[in-house]
Amino acid sequence: SGCKGGLVALWDHATMRNVHSIAAHRGAVYALSSAGTSICSGSLDGTVKLWDSRSKDCCGVFSGHVNSVLCLTSAENMLCSGAGDASVRVWDLR
Repeated sequence: SGCKGGLVALWDHATMRNVHSIAAHRGAVYALSSAGTSICSGSLDGTVKLWDSRSKDCCGVFSGHVNSVLCLTSAENMLCSGAGDASVRVWDLR
């Protein structure tokens, strides 16, 4: 889940407990998506970040939106992000 304080919280589905939190962004996290073994987060700060779900390390930062990132979706090696300024970006994850 995304948090107002810029955190991405990872949850255990069986126990419904928070198992890890990542200090992901400087602004609220509005969008999350999974891409294989990675987690993608989008934020008020206008960036999209790619995280390794195992190590919790940041694998990439995608900048290009001038407004809050509000939605994310992924397919194969592509990630699409939509922002509050009505722009849509397509990112190559390879």
